[in-house]
This record gives sequence, structure tokens and C-alpha cells, in this order.
Amino acid sequence: ARDYIVTAIIHLGTQNWEALIDDYIKLQFLPVDCDRKTVAPVMRRVLSPYLKGGGAKAMNFTALGQDLLQATLEIPFSIPPYVSLLARSIATLEGIALAGDPAYSLVSEAYPFVVRKLLLSAGGNSRLSLALRELLLDGEGRVQAVRLSAVLQAAMGIAADTSSQDGFIDFDAVPKDGASTQELVDFLMSPGGQSLKPLLIRELGQTMDLAMRTATRQAYIELQSQLRPRIMGMSLPAPPMPPIPLVTGRGPRLVSPEELLDALQPKLNTEEEIYLESSAQIFLALLGIRVDPRKGLDLNLSPQRVIQILTSLATQRDEELQKAFSQMVQQSRGRSLISEWGQDLAGSMRDLFLQRVTKL
Repeated sequence: ARDYIVTAIIHLGTQNWEALIDDYIKLQFLPVDCDRKTVAPVMRRVLSPYLKGGGAKAMNFTALGQDLLQATLEIPFSIPPYVSLLARSIATLEGIALAGDPAYSLVSEAYPFVVRKLLLSAGGNSRLSLALRELLLDGEGRVQAVRLSAVLQAAMGIAADTSSQDGFIDFDAVPKDGASTQELVDFLMSPGGQSLKPLLIRELGQTMDLAMRTATRQAYIELQSQLRPRIMGMSLPAPPMPPIPLVTGRGPRLVSPEELLDALQPKLNTEEEIYLESSAQIFLALLGIRVDPRKGLDLNLSPQRVIQILTSLATQRDEELQKAFSQMVQQSRGRSLISEWGQDLAGSMRDLFLQRVTKL
């Protein structure tokens, strides 16, 4: 039952009503044969005020329980005996806490336990693994950096106070005075952070790929500028660059440098540019990778390093990639994480690169 209580909290916070109904069925709050089309709208109406943006900041566990009991008039919702005793105890304890602190939030205090349970059990539990992915990933499959920060802080026992929350359940509330970056990196490298590793490796690989594509295309522009002949201080158009012979799955062919660049290091679209200038910086800063507040992402991607990384990707030499990654990350705390995850990160970037190669 503990796993379903954890996933119910996650599904409630992410407003996944269908999955929440599954949790309630397993917890015996709803019968197996309940009419989902009838239940879902009622659950949405009753529970939405408690969620982020719902406006129910001051509501508490007792109020939530009363609203759920009111819902029994419309849907076959019931409180099983094992939950009834627990709910009474919780309501009593919460009442005592609220007498001393009217802003007390039971869910906020319990959130660190929920997160630790989720992270420690997700590796060997497919249901909790799916709940973890649902909690952290957005609709495009990208890690939500602010939510990741809140999850990491909560996993270390630090939750945001109620004044920072928007709603009874707010997974994006980050504590003002949380753990340091070094402490977060140490946690990610510990057994408690292992379940996050696959998600973060994938996200880090995609973020590095965006930075590489930007740097590669900038280096190509600079190369073209250097090739332009100058006569009497005037810059003439650069001479056309010769085609490059390639052996592809369709046989040998000649490819222009521009076509090869667009195929292997395509230009970032608007969404990717926005991500690289905003969420990516929060994400990388959490991992101890330097982000200049004025200049943004700084991975020290000189043209020479771009060539080094592209050569390593093309020749599938992961050890060279790992060395390049370590050199790119200046801060020691970020370097330790990159060194620990280097092989997996190299594999993630190599897979992205080879997917583009096969399209040639």
C-alpha cells in the first residue's frame, strides 16, 4: 500500500486523474468496476483547488478529507478501515500542529519522505519508476529543472515553507535556503541518487549536444570568415568549399560542407534556443557545471575542442569524449560528477550523433 500512497501523491500533484483512479482502486478507495467517466470529473473538481494554481493555499489534510467524504454523494468513494484509523491519527496530529502554526502543511512536511521513498525504490519498481519520470519530465520528455531542484532538496530533507508554495501540493516550490551545489552533487553520486542517473544522463547528453551544435556552427561561420580574401581592406565573398566524399548506406556520394553540417550538427530551433538560455542553465548549475550569470552557459568550447569532440563521436572513442567532457567542466564539483558518469554520458551523445549519421 505504501507504493500506491506515494504514486497517488505524485499523480495528484501532476493531475494525472486516470492514474490516480488506479491508485485509489488499489488502495480500496474506489471499486474495481467504478465508472471512470463519472469519477474523473468529480475528482478533478474536488481535488484541483488543492493543487498548484488552484488557490487553496490555506487548506489542510482535514479539509481535504471532508471534501473527499462529500464526494461520496456522487461517486462510490469510501474510506477502508485501515485508512480510517490512520486518517484520524493524522487529523489529530495536524490539528495540534495547526494550533501552534496556522500555516503548517502536512503534505509539505511529508514530501521529503515521499521523495526519498520514490528515489530509493524506483530502481527496482516499475510503477515507482514511471511515477518518477512523470514527476520530473515535461510533455516533451525534458527534465523540468526547477522541479528537479525541488526534488533534490526534498530528498535531502529540505522542503520549501508554505509561503513559497502555490497550493496545498506544489512540486515546484524550492526552499530559499537549501543544500549547496556540492551537497547535491554528492547526493547524486550516492546510492540515494542512483535512480535519477538514467534521466539525468539523457538530459545532460541532450544539453551537451545543443551546446556542441551551437559551438560547431559558430566555428564554421568563423572559418568561412577567415577564408574570405581581402583586397585593399575589402572583404570578398569566400570561395566555394569543395564537396566531401562520403560512403553512406545508399552508396558513395558527394556532400557539400553546408549539407554535412546541417545533417550532423543541425541549427537549433526556437524551443531549443530558449531551453539552452533558460532551463538548461538551471539544470547544469544543479550538477555543478559552471553557468556565468552574465554570459550564460560556459563550457569552454573552443574550435579545437569542437573538432576533438566531433572526431571522438565519429570514431566512437568514448574515452576521448570522457576526457573532453572533464576538460570542459572547470569546477571540481561538476568534474567529479562528469567523471563518474562519463562513460554513460559519452554513450548518450554518441547515440544522438549516430542517429543523424544514419540519416545521411
